[in-house]
Amino acid sequence: MRTTQQACITVAIIADESSRGRLRAVTLAAGARVAGEIGEAAGLRLLPALAPDLVLLDGGALGINPLAALPVLRALPGAPRVVYLAATGEAAEERLARALGAIDTINSAVAAPAGSD
Repeated sequence: MRTTQQACITVAIIADESSRGRLRAVTLAAGARVAGEIGEAAGLRLLPALAPDLVLLDGGALGINPLAALPVLRALPGAPRVVYLAATGEAAEERLARALGAIDTINSAVAAPAGSD
């Protein structure tokens, strides 16, 4: 029996409604806590109050320009780490996301399970 409690990582999800459910399920399955979900640019102002450890930023989010959002996220107080889910799967998109502050990228075209469209 454990006597010390392990800190739970908190994650904010920035994605379209169609992707948020899948990202929420993956986050919870990994043992993390979802701090909040954002689907449009106006919601980015809520991020400081959520104080997530990590942000999953979907490059295919329609309500947000994700590449423009990266520098904004990195400038927040206590800047959360950002993992960028590349929409196109192009290496240039992933390089740009890293240059703009993403700690990692995931090719979401490859990562999406079959039938999740």
